[in-house]
Amino acid sequence: MDYDTIAITGMGVVSSIGTTLEVFTRSLKKNRSGLTSLNRFDPSPFHATRSFEISDFKLEGKNARALMRINKNAQYTIAAAREALHRADYPLEVNPYEVGLVLGSSFLDVALVTKYMTDVLKSRLKDYRPLQFPNTVPNATAAHTAIELKIRGPNISLISMQNGAFCAVEYAIRMLRTDQVKMVLVGGVDVFSRERFLYFQQLERIAGSKGSEIHIPFAQERNGFILGEGCGILALEKTEDARKRGALIMAEIRSLVSTYFPCPITEPLVADLPNTRLLYDRLLETANLEKGNIVVDFYADWCKPCNQLSSIIAQVSREFTHITFIKVNIDTFSNIRSHYNIKSIPTLIYFKNGSKIFRSTGLMSKNQLANKLKVLYS
Repeated sequence: MDYDTIAITGMGVVSSIGTTLEVFTRSLKKNRSGLTSLNRFDPSPFHATRSFEISDFKLEGKNARALMRINKNAQYTIAAAREALHRADYPLEVNPYEVGLVLGSSFLDVALVTKYMTDVLKSRLKDYRPLQFPNTVPNATAAHTAIELKIRGPNISLISMQNGAFCAVEYAIRMLRTDQVKMVLVGGVDVFSRERFLYFQQLERIAGSKGSEIHIPFAQERNGFILGEGCGILALEKTEDARKRGALIMAEIRSLVSTYFPCPITEPLVADLPNTRLLYDRLLETANLEKGNIVVDFYADWCKPCNQLSSIIAQVSREFTHITFIKVNIDTFSNIRSHYNIKSIPTLIYFKNGSKIFRSTGLMSKNQLANKLKVLYS
């Protein structure tokens, strides 16, 4: 089966290190941290006293004043989606029914739901505000965003504890490949609250639950998360359609797969899963690699020559746009390493129309790699 390549033509972000893509990128380059003391509510009942809190957000636009009354999730999503759509330079007004919105989240607005249910119970159904009920619906954030941006295509919310945004992107790609829409704004959003802090603390999953409040989520001695909030949105469309309208393509997605492997939040994930090979085969299949020119880079994070070669590949890939470069971490995918008999790294395996045509091992210069690619794929 043929699968269309998907282009990313726009991005928008609201985070603790920047509420626009420009500021966010500048903060990343400066290694700025968004970690601050918890200010939104009294942290004294909790072990955690710090968070990645957004403090400088202000929604802009004609309806900004009215929109400040809706929930924070919707405010963040509107801002990020508006920026993504603007950067994509997509003519939404031509046919708003061809643009969809898919939003992923872990909790959505738990605080709003809690407050609404508390008011209902306190009033004993006699004196509460029913107009607040629509904001408790899981799709309220996506609906507010679609209304504000005048998006008339499919409008969907997906809730998943740890991979809501990933599920949303996967769903959005399916929508594009089945021609339900021409463009999809897709991403994830979450706003932290007392309720989220309480949930993670009761499960002993928040940093500080088992001692000092240390923020090293990927280290063995970690003791939980430090919570944050924000929203990230991508504008996706088929690469062919993006090129036809002359859009700037920021990146391309050839395939997207996941194991959806259930695992305790703070415990190490078993790297060599039984279905890793099957997953990788599916990735290659859905990427249509049998029709293209492929270079697979086998590497490891601890390998210095691998890191050097990775930088060289990044430079060369800008010139050889007709070649797809794939990275495989041999520590994570040990069975794939065995399948291709990788004895040393860095190793590059070159494929053409589904067949292996060459293999090279060791570090090489930018010119050496470029010349090799010219010979193999001319």
